[in-house]
Amino acid sequence: MSLSRTATVLGVGLTAFLVATVVVTELAASAVEFSLFLGLPAGVVAGAVAAGLVHRRLSRVASPPVRGVLAGVAAVSYAAFALFAVRYAVSAARPFLSTATVAIVAVAVGAVAGLAVGVRAERDADPAD
Repeated sequence: MSLSRTATVLGVGLTAFLVATVVVTELAASAVEFSLFLGLPAGVVAGAVAAGLVHRRLSRVASPPVRGVLAGVAAVSYAAFALFAVRYAVSAARPFLSTATVAIVAVAVGAVAGLAVGVRAERDADPAD
């Protein structure tokens, strides 16, 4: 498997992990004191399942729009981890990089990356050029 496909599979798995962990943790927060202990295993399972499904999908020929969407979803987790790393390492950035800001910027980066990969895949697949 190529490096780009590996990065896509891992990125989609990480995005699914992040989303599932946050959703389950927040839903269980009112009923369970340590709801993160429910969210983390749910996130691991969701990430593994998502990565497996994406690997299976990308092992076959995927259409350009599908590759673009998957690359965009993968870029969300990479952008979020990068922004949280900057937030942790640079104390002056903490007031500007709230969790909501990180989420919004990560989704925007994912949308741009997905669009770029989809357009490039469409251009590469077009036999007329």
